[in-house]
Amino acid sequence: GRDALFKACNNCGDGYDDLAWHRTICPAMGLLELNTGDEVRLANLTRQEFNGREGVLGEFNSAKQRWVVNMGGRDALFKAANLEKMPAKK
Repeated sequence: GRDALFKACNNCGDGYDDLAWHRTICPAMGLLELNTGDEVRLANLTRQEFNGREGVLGEFNSAKQRWVVNMGGRDALFKAANLEKMPAKK
């Protein structure tokens, strides 16, 4: 049956049967796929002083449609659109 194809998103928790389609509407997706533990940089914020700050993604808060970002021991919530994935360190 159809239910065998149905999956739940690891980030937002919504169900889908077509990953490519889900990525276009998932509130946890930014310009690139984001996952818990990714290093990110804040961007495109109206409060310019926060742009460029770096942190590590915690879990996606689906109720608030925001990622928890740990910035030096302090957690804050940000939309996926305001997060840029940092290049992987070698």
